[in-house]
Order: sequence, then structure tokens, then C-alpha cells
Amino acid sequence: MVLGKSGILRIDVLPILGSGLVDSRANALMKALPDPLGSRITAMRTSLGYSIKGEYSEGEAKQLATDLFSDPIIELYSIDGTIGAGHLPNGEDSDLTIQVGYKPGVTDNRAMAAEDGLRTIFPEKYSRVASTISYHFWFGKDNVELDELVDCLHNPILEEASVLDGRDRLTKLIPFPNVKQQEYTKPKSIDLNVDDETLMKISSEGLLALNLVEMRAIQSHYRDQDTQRIRSQYNLPTKTPTDVELECLAQTWSEHCSHKIFSAKINHSDVEEETRYTIDSLFKTHIVAPTKDISKKVDWLLSVFHDNSGVIAWTDDWSLCMKAETHNSP
Repeated sequence: MVLGKSGILRIDVLPILGSGLVDSRANALMKALPDPLGSRITAMRTSLGYSIKGEYSEGEAKQLATDLFSDPIIELYSIDGTIGAGHLPNGEDSDLTIQVGYKPGVTDNRAMAAEDGLRTIFPEKYSRVASTISYHFWFGKDNVELDELVDCLHNPILEEASVLDGRDRLTKLIPFPNVKQQEYTKPKSIDLNVDDETLMKISSEGLLALNLVEMRAIQSHYRDQDTQRIRSQYNLPTKTPTDVELECLAQTWSEHCSHKIFSAKINHSDVEEETRYTIDSLFKTHIVAPTKDISKKVDWLLSVFHDNSGVIAWTDDWSLCMKAETHNSP
């Protein structure tokens, strides 16, 4: 078997440069990094990683690398974690590599696609996969603010980040995100009779992703005497919500469920035209309204904006339904 010290097969894939080939991910990120951070980076490359829990021989690992995870014409690969750690081919090591991967329990679409491919190639084997992406940097003589760079590359709510440098960088690779069995804990009451700073601390530590206006609205609701009277009838804490209630509110008010950005009023400024105007819901203004206008002119739009799907006429006998709804976790 080809396994590292952690018992994980690590396949990493690096784009080849030259002859019209580029690292588009690295190029896009270099343009997006704010100054002076971006200007202090002399070169950057990226690689995609796949951590695989399963028993594979060296030959099978190479087969996976060439047949599933990489395109040998435009990509290089390693099966021992070296590329992911910044030990690139031809003896070229990065000055610093930052590896990013999802936390345990977070939906990893690239890993799920990889697992599907593994089942196709080796249907007799059971494997689990986690994906990562490694950002390889060269700085020349400039110093860079490391914490700022790490913050630009990952979302700490959903992702882990590991800084890899020195000769021991292989030991710092992100471990496989095993989901641990959670012990049952009784619901607890959360005191919201606190100042604004503490309200935001409750939101942050509880991973509620609620802003101050939303936290104040919840606070006001539980201060309401009618609310307290009704809660007492159900033997609930009268003045404080439980952690379960807060979690339900946070989920209901989340961007994923309520589409706050798409539904919000947005004040738009056009610098070139020197105009300002308000968009009352991007969704209703720029998606629903044009679609309804088009539907008046064509006969093949059969159903839109119902059940997160659309139905169009395909032939005289067949219609095509396209449903676009994803449910990620958390």
C-alpha cells in the first residue's frame, strides 16, 4: 500500500506551466489579493489534493492519479503528499505553502465526485475522500503578513488552514477530517439580556452568522411580555431562548434559506454614469421580471419559479424539468 504516516493516500495534482499552459487559479487569486499583500508575492502556484482512506497498491494509486484525478498532458501528480506540501517537481520548493481543506462534516462536493469515480474504477473497494487545495508562494526578499494571507485564503467557519514550510512540512498536512461522535447534551438557555458586544459574541461562538440587527430582533422578541406568557404555558424558560431555538432561527434566517442578499434593497452607484439608484431585490428585478417578460413572447416556458425548478417544452411529447437546489451542511 502507498500510505503516509497518517495511513492516508494523498494524491496531489499540479498544473503544468509553459507552451500556453497557465495556472488559472493562481492567476485569478493573484489579481484578487489586496495590496500591498499581493505585490509582495513574486510567484504563486496552486495544486488540488485528495486524501483517500482505503487500501491501494502503488500501481493502483498511480492508476487513480492518471485515470481519475489528473490529466497527464497538462498536469503533474504525486502520490505521497509532496506536491501538496510544496515540494514541487524538479526539486523546486515553495517558500511557503498554505493548505486549505473542509472541516469535519462540511459538504465536500469535489470529494464526493472523487468517491463516485473510485467506485467506478475499483467497485470492490470502499474508500472515503477529502479534498484540499494548496497555495504555493514565493516572496523573494519581501516579508508578508502571514495571518492576513491565511485569512484571504479560507473561511474559518467551514475550512481548516495549515501553514507548511521548512523540511518538516509533510508532517503539517491537514489530517483527514473524521467526524467524531458527538455526546448528547441537554438544551441550555441562552441569556440575551446582554450588551451588543456580547450579543455578537453569542452569534459568533454559536456559528449563528446573525448580524447585530438580527440579534437585537431576537432579543426584543424574548423580552416581549406576550411571548413570555405563552412560553410559560409550555413550561419553557420565559425570558431566554434555548440554544436549539437560536439555531432554528439562525438556519431560517440564513443566506442559504432566506436569500437575504438576493432579496435586499441595494443602493447601487454607477461611477461612470454618475448615477445612483435602489434595486429592490436583485432576484425580482433581474431574474423574475426578465423571465416573465420573455414568457410573454415564447411558448416553451411552461413553469418557472416553483419548487426551485423550471419546466420547458422540449418536443411535442416531452418537457424538460431542471431543478437547481443544493442542501449543504452545515
